[in-house]
Amino acid sequence: MVQIDAFRVLDRQECLRLLAKVPVGRVVYTRRALPAVLPVNFALDSDDAVVHSTTASS
Repeated sequence: MVQIDAFRVLDRQECLRLLAKVPVGRVVYTRRALPAVLPVNFALDSDDAVVHSTTASS
């Protein structure tokens, strides 16, 4: 991966440390060929997997 001044690669441990600090994140996906961003509540489970819930209408 090419390193750009504005970005840096995070290892898994640093990602988990940062995720543990905040309760809300964002999910980004494509909807009708355009980017869509939704806030999500999430938690880390005992295996350090990111868990979030959704509703049928989301």
